[in-house]
Amino acid sequence: MGDNIKMMENVSEKKALLAFGLPTVVGMLSTGIYNLIDGLYVARLSTEAMDAVSIMYPIVTLISGLGLLIGNGAAVYISELLGKKKRQEAETVLATALFTSLLLGIALQLFHPFLKNILSLIGATEEILPYALPYARVVFLGFIFQLLSVCMMNLVRAEGQVYLSTFSMLIGAGVSIVADPIAIFTLKGGIIGAACVNALSQFVSFLVLACFYLGKRSALRISFRKISYRAEFVKPVLSVGIPVFCVNLFQCLSSGIANILAKPFGVNGLAALAIANRMLNLSVLGITGFARGYQNLASYNFGAGRGGRLREITKLAIGWTTGICGCVAVCQMIFAGSIAGAFSTEQEVIALGRKALFCGSILLVTYGFQSVGSVYLLCIHRPKAGLVFSIARQGIFYIPLILLLSVVFGLNGIFYTQPLADFCTTIALILYLKHIQKEQES
Repeated sequence: MGDNIKMMENVSEKKALLAFGLPTVVGMLSTGIYNLIDGLYVARLSTEAMDAVSIMYPIVTLISGLGLLIGNGAAVYISELLGKKKRQEAETVLATALFTSLLLGIALQLFHPFLKNILSLIGATEEILPYALPYARVVFLGFIFQLLSVCMMNLVRAEGQVYLSTFSMLIGAGVSIVADPIAIFTLKGGIIGAACVNALSQFVSFLVLACFYLGKRSALRISFRKISYRAEFVKPVLSVGIPVFCVNLFQCLSSGIANILAKPFGVNGLAALAIANRMLNLSVLGITGFARGYQNLASYNFGAGRGGRLREITKLAIGWTTGICGCVAVCQMIFAGSIAGAFSTEQEVIALGRKALFCGSILLVTYGFQSVGSVYLLCIHRPKAGLVFSIARQGIFYIPLILLLSVVFGLNGIFYTQPLADFCTTIALILYLKHIQKEQES
């Protein structure tokens, strides 16, 4: 752990940011690539099967958000405590986070009797339910390990173990990519086979991370006797975790609302949204991964009182992520038709998928700035502002816009909602950061 602490404190800003950011990007992209390949395999079963997986996506996103609420919030606070040399307090936060994740995962199993109603509520049609319901039943069982693995992926990064976090994501995605075609086609498991592989990948990621703590390679010791829900431990975790959770919560809500509003346009409209979302989420996952690597580095330096280093790291992070988002957006707009064609042979699905992906990519260039900017606000202890800008893109701006534009412009209105939400979020964030700068100068 000592080498990682030295890197946070003394290594040049570029090297430190690359060391903490790139492994997380690789890990998050591996998850995104798995979701993409999984979608390609499932699409070969039928358009309805692809829609079934898409319908479940908001729920999967919400569960990941719960893991992030606990894990990311605890990781940032642990990094800060380590920066202040408070190891005992850091161990209390660690034990409490792990126990809470396990408890939530078990509690989620109580929703099994209500799955059909839940799926219908978030957009599943009568044609899609026969695929969505068996898929959801298996995936829900895997949520126990998903919550724990997402939580621990963040917790190990608090000790600078970004490569371990990345490895756990890579091996989970690798298992999925190899096992998916076997379970779906060779063993003729179909949509249930895809769900079983999803749960298996979460379990494998959990095992990798559990070995780190059980093998005593961690600098922190887990003792459930240290579990504490006192305000001094819970409040700092929630102040960071709630905004991060709200990102996933509003991604869940926005995806669910988009599915519901696209429902009248049939399975092809839903399939087009599924195609666009899979590609756009791949980009978002990569940038989000980089922002998480930046977050632990930024939190440590803020806790250590290194304001100048924090500012340099933030400028670099914004510059790099903006450039990457711009390149990805251009590629997606140019090749939107070919990408949609990889998911379906139906001409209407390809045409609608092309338009949906093109529209979603128009202002993707701004996402790097939005992601790093909102994380920066959390790191400098502005939780309310961090919360607002964390949910602005998929919540505050997106939801009112999609409700309005879908009524006025139909399916095209749904497609054009994302670039308008990106524009509004970016302008608002720029104005707020300028306000902070004036505060600091005065």
